[in-house]
Amino acid sequence: MSTLPGELVDAIIDWTNLESASSLAVYALVSRQWLPRSRYYYFASISLTRDRSTDTVKTFLYLIASPLVTFISSIREVQLHHRSSYAIPVLSAGDVIALLSRSGIYPTRLTLDCHFTQFGIQKNERDSFTSITQLQLSFYGEVSLEKLFIYLAIFLSLESLSLGVHNAGSALGWISLEPNKRPIELPPNLHELSVHQPTILRCLTSIEFPLAQFTALILRSIRLFPEVNRYLTHDVISCSLVSLTLDNCITDEVPDFDLSRLDALQHLHVRQHYMWTAVAVLETLASISRSPFPSGLQTITLLIYGIESIDWQDMAPWRELDAVLASSDSRIKWPQLHRFSVCGHNWRLPVDVPDVFSRAVRENMPSLVERGMLGIE
Repeated sequence: MSTLPGELVDAIIDWTNLESASSLAVYALVSRQWLPRSRYYYFASISLTRDRSTDTVKTFLYLIASPLVTFISSIREVQLHHRSSYAIPVLSAGDVIALLSRSGIYPTRLTLDCHFTQFGIQKNERDSFTSITQLQLSFYGEVSLEKLFIYLAIFLSLESLSLGVHNAGSALGWISLEPNKRPIELPPNLHELSVHQPTILRCLTSIEFPLAQFTALILRSIRLFPEVNRYLTHDVISCSLVSLTLDNCITDEVPDFDLSRLDALQHLHVRQHYMWTAVAVLETLASISRSPFPSGLQTITLLIYGIESIDWQDMAPWRELDAVLASSDSRIKWPQLHRFSVCGHNWRLPVDVPDVFSRAVRENMPSLVERGMLGIE
């Protein structure tokens, strides 16, 4: 079988992948010929599940134990959904990740959805996680901030951290550090924090925490803003936050964000689904542009999810924003603002902005075009 023409091998793998991704994994054990490098991208992201009804973890661990496996070096992202079974001994989420690293899997992105007690990783495993730069954690059960930050110290190359809990509205949730504990030490390159529950921000500002290290903040699907505003107006945050991203935080009402004290803010990103883009997003941008706003702002980026479905005929909000950003008053308020970008996105991958929409934006934002500020990517 290893002598089959490469084109035929590609065709067989593509056809089989449509039927069953697990069958494709089996081919990787046959020979390198059966999984040519042109198809290694199938394994760039691995999603594993361990719960009461499904266990793909055991199968995958058995698969990668074979000396014939060929795709391990191609894995860049690992996603693990882990639930314990009562009275049945299983590997913890931390144990699973440690086993993957011992098998030669060194992802740059790790997503864990598990009970907090299953997250624990031994300190002697710290050398196994130096490849991870992005860590997304979603917990259920009580979460001890003290233990969480101790675990984070293992990820020496970590740059971006996303935090969430499944039970934010219950009595459980985030537990702050006890007083008189040793200072928190974060990975040296960690600078980006992503949250979708404002209670996390409240906990961080209530403890002795190196807030200044987080120079980039991503707010995801947040609708309640008092806790967010308390964080944004914190003395340390106001002089250290350089980048702010609002990810699906806007509906049919203009959110009441207080950005007036973000003296260090240089980059504002708005990611939004196309259903709200035409009116709510642009009215929000125009609204915060009129209010007291950081004078050091340099770029505004509007990233539209599902941009291929946007109504490009309703361009009135774009004209309003063009007038606000191009006014003589705006040049005084934001002397460093030099770029307004519009991008398309399909949740995980960037997509091209449709030509018809690109033309409509340029026609309705003539002032930004004339000043060379408008970018469509």
